[in-house]
Amino acid sequence: LEHLKEPGQVLAGLRRFLRPSGRLVLTTPSPLGMRVHALGSCLRLFSREAAEEHHRSWGRSELHSLLSEAGSRIVLYRRFSFCMNQLLVAEKNA
Repeated sequence: LEHLKEPGQVLAGLRRFLRPSGRLVLTTPSPLGMRVHALGSCLRLFSREAAEEHHRSWGRSELHSLLSEAGSRIVLYRRFSFCMNQLLVAEKNA
């Protein structure tokens, strides 16, 4: 999602391919992970180009809103890798 300019449109488009109650599994950096990545790229510890490819980050509530607008809801949310990344499973609304 962080690489997409219009993630809401992509999510809405993907929703069409899901069966009723179909699920979509997503991972994205957490806001903390994005800040660490940006700092690391400034210090040349991480790829600067990779950091520049990220358009934005989302917290849990923002992901909830983004998916809700796309016609889905979060059924599972977890952070992993020292809270630097987020996993979520979204289900297509009926």
